[in-house]
Amino acid sequence: MKGVLIVGMGIPGAGKSSVFGALADLLKRQGKDTSLYREPEEPEWPLAVSDRTRSGYISALTWFRSVRVPMLFQAAQDRNDGKIALVDSYYDKLIHLYFNHPNFEWLMPNNDPYRKCYQLLIEQDFVLLPDANCVISFKVDKNRWGNLVKGRGRELDRTSDLLSFHHMQKEFIDASESYCSSHNVQHIQFDNSQETLAAAAEALYQKLQKNGVIV
Repeated sequence: MKGVLIVGMGIPGAGKSSVFGALADLLKRQGKDTSLYREPEEPEWPLAVSDRTRSGYISALTWFRSVRVPMLFQAAQDRNDGKIALVDSYYDKLIHLYFNHPNFEWLMPNNDPYRKCYQLLIEQDFVLLPDANCVISFKVDKNRWGNLVKGRGRELDRTSDLLSFHHMQKEFIDASESYCSSHNVQHIQFDNSQETLAAAAEALYQKLQKNGVIV
């Protein structure tokens, strides 16, 4: 039986990595051949990311891309090998759909000299990177999101004033819906409101089963 590639999208700090990790553990306990790919945490970030205002926004964006894109291709291979492949971030595939929205100028200022170059890169990524079978859009209310962001303790969250950008959530969901509609990919909106990771993983698993993504 052919496998499935399930990816996460949503505002930073919405719980994608944590919930996908718990979901992977749940699937493995049930004997399902599952692989999990998560982007690096802050202690693993180089100066290209932590000092992006000096080294250039494109350095930070392309460093994350250089890590995530190989994992995405490996996950696609896992799918072809019959596995359930989970990827916590589909940013590189979908960033083309929201990059130019005013809410996302923090990713790269409009006057950045590399902006046009990066625009060409993400246009090609939207075409060439592997397509998923299912996109999970994470949705979280503002108060809970604030607690999740503070709980992960990232210095960049504080210095970039991330907590003032909850309104970005709509653009992430809209991008996921647009991509899924145009590429015949299943879209599931997941309200990350459960009290524990185990409960969140179980709730997401039930949604995946109900929608026929996982048998």
